[in-house]
Amino acid sequence: MDELTQDKIEEFKEQEKTAEDIYDYQSLADEIADAGDKKWARQLYKKAEELAEDCYDYSNLVESVVNKDYLGDKKWARQLYKKAEELAEDCY
Repeated sequence: MDELTQDKIEEFKEQEKTAEDIYDYQSLADEIADAGDKKWARQLYKKAEELAEDCYDYSNLVESVVNKDYLGDKKWARQLYKKAEELAEDCY
């Protein structure tokens, strides 16, 4: 886990301003969760969820949400898997 310094916070805020898609938000949330701010990371994962379009997006998001090093939120991960399952006709 990296330390969440003021410089890091400013860097993350700049990255958040320029985030455009689910992958931008998810990878930023991963970094922020790893740095110790789970609340901020959860907000970014929620933004990523809003941008999810298909089962691949939801499945990838689940990997971060359920990861014990990030959020470790199994309940939310199950909800995301349900959404992925609903869209599964488009997935392998």
